[in-house]
Amino acid sequence: MTANVHAHIILNFCLDVGGYGVLGLFVAWMIWKQGSWVGYLVGLIVIGIGDLAFLFVQVVPGIIERNAGTIGGPVLWFLAVAITPFGLPWLGPGQRQPRTGGN
Repeated sequence: MTANVHAHIILNFCLDVGGYGVLGLFVAWMIWKQGSWVGYLVGLIVIGIGDLAFLFVQVVPGIIERNAGTIGGPVLWFLAVAITPFGLPWLGPGQRQPRTGGN
């Protein structure tokens, strides 16, 4: 019984991580192609929850070994959160209009 429960928990964890990966691709497309603040905020909140939950539940207690691969994801997330807003459209007064492909 215990092995069956563990197997299902591992399967659930893998599906969760895969789901966050697909969401990450969608968010990256929204930010890259549309300069979307909504995409940025979804990435900030939802992917942040997934990354930080993994870090604090699996890595910090020592269930998963602490190495460059397990720490790299959250570090990359923090860097993206800090750098991405500089490339997004300005939201303040006097907002610049996006350029179109024409003249």
